[in-house]
Amino acid sequence: MPALVCWLLSPNLLSSPLPVFLADNHAETFGWIARTFELDEPHLLVLIDAHSDATCVEKSEEVREQLRRVASVEERNQRIEVWRVQGRIQAFNWIEPLLPRPLERVLWVPRLELPASERSKMAQTAGEALDGRLEVEPRGAGEFQRRFEVLDAAGLRAWQPGLRRVILAVDLDFFAGMADAPARFEELWETALAWPGLVGVAFSVSSPWLTNGAEADRLVTMAVDAVRRTRGAVLEADFSVDDRPDASLRAGEITKAGGKIPRWDLAGASRNLRALFAAQQGNWRYSDRKRPLESLILRHDLSGSLTADGCSSDADGAWRVPAGAEPVVRVRVPSGVEASGRVRWFGLQSAQTAYDLLPETGLGKGFSKLPGRWIYERRVELGLTEDFALKPEAWRNMLDAAQGCGRVLLEAEYEAGGEWLPVARIDLRVLVGSGFHAGLSECFGMP
Repeated sequence: MPALVCWLLSPNLLSSPLPVFLADNHAETFGWIARTFELDEPHLLVLIDAHSDATCVEKSEEVREQLRRVASVEERNQRIEVWRVQGRIQAFNWIEPLLPRPLERVLWVPRLELPASERSKMAQTAGEALDGRLEVEPRGAGEFQRRFEVLDAAGLRAWQPGLRRVILAVDLDFFAGMADAPARFEELWETALAWPGLVGVAFSVSSPWLTNGAEADRLVTMAVDAVRRTRGAVLEADFSVDDRPDASLRAGEITKAGGKIPRWDLAGASRNLRALFAAQQGNWRYSDRKRPLESLILRHDLSGSLTADGCSSDADGAWRVPAGAEPVVRVRVPSGVEASGRVRWFGLQSAQTAYDLLPETGLGKGFSKLPGRWIYERRVELGLTEDFALKPEAWRNMLDAAQGCGRVLLEAEYEAGGEWLPVARIDLRVLVGSGFHAGLSECFGMP
């Protein structure tokens, strides 16, 4: 009933997605925030990053003013592009010109665990860097020292922003060298999705701080797959290879040693990652400043599909079967793809049992202590098969244990050319009874 009430109150709910941005570094996040959010509305920035990015920009008051004195978003974008080409806005100083509006406050998570004394010291250092030019360039908003706070993962989980607007910025270098990166990322991702006021997410690859291209590929795949499994999230990806000035200390170290500054390039990524992007072409938005998109993502979608033996899907895309007649689920590989027959199978389960899609109304407070707003689906491993097929015994345990019915979401990865390529999900509905009773029975397993 709460889901029905929310739908009646908000018939345009699906037209308000969660915007997500991906680019090589956070200098591009500066432009994304400036064109996506109201500049004079307060937002909280949660920065999950190995580095504070707290360097101040020369003549930042001028940047703040010129961001606002424009006739259109296009003119604002042109000014930002000039600043990027000039090297004025870079990956290490993009935050300061966005303070105190639209970013009212920054909560920085530099590591998973930090003692209180170290958190305080890091916050002070970052604040001093933000205010480093105040003596020669006073700004109307004064000091930013108290606007910068440092938390660790436990502190972030305990933090409650209420209904305040939150922008999450994740630099993937936070997970560099982390053996259990997917598990730690998922914990932080689920924490963020529970914030009622989460209004946007930005990912930065930060290739110069990663071990190699293979690590960049794994971390980008990790982030992109999480977005794909978040209902309502829409990804905007800038595939441009960063060729703007880089005056960072890390770039200086690399060039001094005779090396070339590494940049993330989707053209050299794995087929798995490129297939993920290709499969979402109709839902996500991609851009590149210099190259045609056809040269970057796979020309043809290599995603397989799932079908249920002896069944057909209904108009809403669901496959409905009576309890006791659960079918074999089978992978259909795109024509022209040579696959080994090996398939890794997964079930999808909502991370939380209840969600409040309209937290600002106050509805839903009685049925869940902390209902999330954005539905995230965790993967549950169901095993490996050698013949493209999954028997019902392998997935039937995902049904409601007491009722033996409900919804089951399955997806898979098939092996081809030594890589695992994605398979689009199937929505199975196992029904008991008929008519209205059957309709109710398929709701088990849903949040």
